[in-house]
Amino acid sequence: MADIYDLADEWDNGATTFTAIKMDVTDTASAADSKLIDLQVGSVSMFSVDKAGNVTSAGNFSFTGIDDNSTETAMTIDTSERINVGANTTITGSGGMRFQLSGTSQATAGFAQGYFADNGFPTVNRYYKSRGITHNAHGIVNDGDEITEFSFFASDGTGYIEAARIEIEIDGTPGTNDMPGRMVFSTTNDGFSAPTEKMRLTQDGRLGIGVTTVDDNLHVLDTIRIQTSDDNSGLFWEEGSGGSGIAAVYNGTENQLRFVAGTGGDPAGFSTDIMALDRDNGFVGIGGNPGYKLHAQVTSGDCVVAAQCGTGSVNAIYSWITGTVNSSVSAALFDNSGTPYLHWQTGSAVESVFYDFDNHQFRSTAGTEFARITTNGLGLFNGTAPTASVTNGVILYSEDVAASAELKVRDEAGNITTLSPHNFSLIPEGPSEPMAWGYYSERDGNKVNIDMMKAMRLLEKLSGEKLIYEQKKRGRKKK
Repeated sequence: MADIYDLADEWDNGATTFTAIKMDVTDTASAADSKLIDLQVGSVSMFSVDKAGNVTSAGNFSFTGIDDNSTETAMTIDTSERINVGANTTITGSGGMRFQLSGTSQATAGFAQGYFADNGFPTVNRYYKSRGITHNAHGIVNDGDEITEFSFFASDGTGYIEAARIEIEIDGTPGTNDMPGRMVFSTTNDGFSAPTEKMRLTQDGRLGIGVTTVDDNLHVLDTIRIQTSDDNSGLFWEEGSGGSGIAAVYNGTENQLRFVAGTGGDPAGFSTDIMALDRDNGFVGIGGNPGYKLHAQVTSGDCVVAAQCGTGSVNAIYSWITGTVNSSVSAALFDNSGTPYLHWQTGSAVESVFYDFDNHQFRSTAGTEFARITTNGLGLFNGTAPTASVTNGVILYSEDVAASAELKVRDEAGNITTLSPHNFSLIPEGPSEPMAWGYYSERDGNKVNIDMMKAMRLLEKLSGEKLIYEQKKRGRKKK
């Protein structure tokens, strides 16, 4: 039934190939669990091999040295059915994981996987999750269930502390051929012993950093830092896939954040300046390199800074290079042939006001000067007499009367009064003397003109009272 050889007889017998222990059993009728080998201690089986080749051990099943030179444990299968490679005990705090690999070097503690074939397929690691309660049974998972988890521990001197974790979870309601998933990345902050979520990639491809509800393709809580390596690094917004768009790039040479537009897909070639923010002086440039706190520039046409309150009409500040007046503007700064102007306009009225900064002049749209700021005061010049009054106010203006500019005022009722006392336009003989002053007023085509000096002279004669006092050039008073 069995042949047992004496090992001492033939072990050193040259190059003879032999079997040290051989058991040849011819059996077709015994039970399947019949033992070929059964080693017992006190009638208790310690190690057995049945006729089907199944091996049973009452203790750990350890292999000491796969090769004939090693004396260390290569692998142990313990009584809890755990496979420990490189050690005969499990790693402390490992949670009873079925497969554990231990070593005292990178080589002995490392894991390598290779796939060698003439094709394009990869090596594969697959992880399965089911709510079925038996092996290979299917039970649909729920939203939020974890499929697998990768945890990373390190020793603090007395125990193993988790430093980071990667979790694969269900991200939505699953169904037949429908399994939405997400990845969650967690790290342990300095001074703490458990990881907290820092980043997640959701089922729809959205990346959230510092948030658990991801509302956009990139959703970041708090500060984002972009460190550039050249003058053309930054953010690029592309329109579709044609390479056209807008880029925000940091120019380290000029210390500016610039917004540029262009085509071709490479922001380095974008040449249309939209806006620039200067780091050193806080200047803001629109359309070019800023030289002032707010600097708008164009090479042709209008450049505009517009202000709108609610949904009402737009009040805007324009800057013209050509000097062309835009009828919708309410205030403007522009340069006309090298001369800076300030322009006011009400609604779409064509007649408006310009202020010439160089000459300190107020001018009409047609270019006629009507006022000037001088060293000693405000000068008013000949202009067009107003044809209408203003509500709750008066209009002060200058008008040429008999080759003499007169200061006039038009009140709300339409009365026009000459304030400068030299209007004698209705008096045929003109002023009665060189120093005469007159009173002039008109309304609705009716006019009145009085030589006030002549009237006072007559009143002096009739009353005998001294009413007029004069001082001649030499300082003597006329009696």
